[in-house]
Order: sequence, then C-alpha cells, then structure tokens
Amino acid sequence: MMQSLFKSVKGWASSLGRFAVSFFGSWYGRVGALSIMVLSSALLVTFYTTSVPVLKWLLLERYVMTFLLNIILMVPLVLVVGMTVYSLDKSPYWSRYKTGRWIFQLWMLCPVLGAVVLHMVRWIYLGLFNADLFEIGYMERDFVLVMVCVLLQQVYYFVYGLQKARELLQVELMGLRAELSASEEKAVELEHANERLKGELAEAKAELESQRAGCGDCALHLIYAWSILSDMDKKIEVSFDSVGFVSMPVRFLSKVYIEKEDGVKLFYALLVDGRKVLLAISALSALESLCPSILMKNKSDELINVLSIRAVETRDDRSYLDLYGDEKVDVGRAYWERLRVYLEELECAMNKAKELSERGRNTKEEDE
Repeated sequence: MMQSLFKSVKGWASSLGRFAVSFFGSWYGRVGALSIMVLSSALLVTFYTTSVPVLKWLLLERYVMTFLLNIILMVPLVLVVGMTVYSLDKSPYWSRYKTGRWIFQLWMLCPVLGAVVLHMVRWIYLGLFNADLFEIGYMERDFVLVMVCVLLQQVYYFVYGLQKARELLQVELMGLRAELSASEEKAVELEHANERLKGELAEAKAELESQRAGCGDCALHLIYAWSILSDMDKKIEVSFDSVGFVSMPVRFLSKVYIEKEDGVKLFYALLVDGRKVLLAISALSALESLCPSILMKNKSDELINVLSIRAVETRDDRSYLDLYGDEKVDVGRAYWERLRVYLEELECAMNKAKELSERGRNTKEEDE
C-alpha cells in the first residue's frame, strides 16, 4: 500500500512539474509580467490602505515591512490566477463552452479564491501581529483592492490572448495568401502549357488532315493516329480543391483510379506533372468509352493513359509502368499481353503516319 501511495504521489508530482514547466514556458507565465503584477498589486494595496504619502511611507520601516509582506502574499495569488486562466484556455472542454467557462472562472477566482485569501490573510495577521483585520475594516479596504487586482490580472490575460489570437490569424492568412499565390502561378504555367500544346496539336491535326486526304493505302494508320489526336483534345471536368470543377484535356491525365472515402467511391486522376485531381464522372467505363484510343484499363478500378508511359520495367518476374507524374504502376498479368499488343500497334501506326508525312513533304518539295 505504501508503494502504491508513493507511486501516486510521484506521478502527481511529475504531472505538476510538467504543468509548471509548460506554464512558465508560455506567455502566461512570463516572469517579467508576473513580477510587474505582484509589485503593482502589493504597491496598490499598501498605498491605498495608508493615509501617509507614498514618498513618506517608503521611509518608514513598518510600511516598508507591510509592502514586503504584501509582495509575499501576492506571489501565490498571482500564480494561482495565472495557472487557472492558463488551464482553462488550454482545456478542450472549456473551449467548447465559452459562457460556462467565464462563469466558472469568475466564480472560482473571485468568490471562492477571495474567501480563501480573506481568511488566510486574517489568520496570518492574527498570528504574527495579533491584529484582527475584520475589526479594522479589512473587507472595505485591502480585500476589495485584492479582488480588483485579481480582476485586472484576468483582464490582462484576456486582452493579451486576443492579441495573440489576432497575430496567429494574421500568420495563417499570410500562409493562405502565399498558397493562393503559388496556386495562381501554377495555374498560369498550366494555362501557358495548355496554349502551347493546343498550338502543337493544331499543327499536328492540320498536318494529318492534309496527309489523310491523299494517304491511299496508309489510310488505316492515319485514321488510327487521328483518333488518338482527337481523344487527346477531349476534355473532362476536374477539381483541384474538391469544391469547384474546371475543364481539362484528357492528355494531361496520367492515371485514373478509384479511392473509397467513408464508404463512397471517388474517382481521382494523377496528372503528368504529379498533381492529384478529383474527376466528375460516375464510372470508369464512361471515361474509357470517351477516349478509347489513349485510355486503357489496367485494373478493374484503374485506367492508364498509354501516352504517359515513359518506360516498362521488370523486377522479380513482375512488370511495372514508369509514368509521367513520377509514379510506378504495377501491371497485372491479365493485362500485360493486351498492353504489349496495344503499344506495338500504337508505335506501328505512329511510324507509318510519320513516314507518310515525310513522303508528302518530299513530294511537295520536288513539285516546287
């Protein structure tokens, strides 16, 4: 039993020590501010309870001793008020019930604490000086001033806390503005890249359109390449912040996949620049049917943009796709053969289209 009691006392002392370190490490327990509160309170109580001018009673021993005694009495009072306000401000429970918190704080720090201080000071003066403070108007003088000091200390913590909260809010606003500025810069960069790609796509379309008119026996390859270019230009609704949606060409998507959040299926996509966006679609099959030439099913819950495949890697008899967007995707055995055939057909079609384009360009130069 003694060992259990010792452990309880040790644990209580350890908790009290951690609380004291936390209190004095915060702005609530700044030694300078607490010292000013103690000295000003002791000076106020001593000055207003004497009829002698301040400069004069500073030279009288008994008033100086009273001032020093008031300092000693105000130290625990200031610490109790500061630690109580600190505990209430840091309490998750009282932070949810503001009205109840202030009623509890004022009740604890004025009537309850005041009654304790009143009787303790009376007992000290009765024991040391054989003077009953109740008989000399202590309630009308010293005690009222002590309660005023307690209220002023609470006002200080309240006002300074509001200032701290405002500074924290300003820091958070600056951070949000910086994030907004960075997002706007990325949006501008993406828009420039989109305009550049639009121009390149328009040139490629124009070139393929001119070549398709006289492709002859290579019409099949040109049609295949044309379908890829057409699918690249199709747009889909995406969201960067899960609030608003914007249109984005499918060519920017590297991978489309499903994630479950709170039991709800959400469709996400990895962009070629590594960012993650939310898609406004109801099924992967809808997106696959929209762009069948460039989007290919890898798994039941995943689509891959074949044009975003940087390389194919093999480790431990397993195949991985290295995608733009700095992500490696595991390719299941059931899809590997179909993907290999698809990539070979795509490469063949592109080579044939390139050959036809070069042939048409050479013919044009010869005619000139």
